[in-house]
Amino acid sequence: MGTVTKYFNLFGLAIITISLSASATNALAVQESSKNLQVLNKGMSKDELKQTMQTMSQGLGVSCEHCHDPNDMAKDTPQKRQAREMILMIGQVNKEYMKKYNTKLSCYTCHHGSKRPK
Repeated sequence: MGTVTKYFNLFGLAIITISLSASATNALAVQESSKNLQVLNKGMSKDELKQTMQTMSQGLGVSCEHCHDPNDMAKDTPQKRQAREMILMIGQVNKEYMKKYNTKLSCYTCHHGSKRPK
């Protein structure tokens, strides 16, 4: 794995990790304005949620509409359900296995900016 890729992975994961563990005291909690948030921390701010979504989009090389229905962003889609499963899987792998290597996985780790893992 190249140095640039390694740093991109770590940066993307840092953003997701910060977003997932954001405190409930953030300025404006997403819970107040977002619907159907099931896996990500409901206490994160709108800005943190936006950054998290952008990081995932970049990791998969897709736009928001890949997972979200543009007419109803909260509506469940097959891609959104898959994303939730992947977020939970990455979290579990990071918790159980990656801690000893002092690194973490992110969407980019496997997807490299593509819809399908490489």
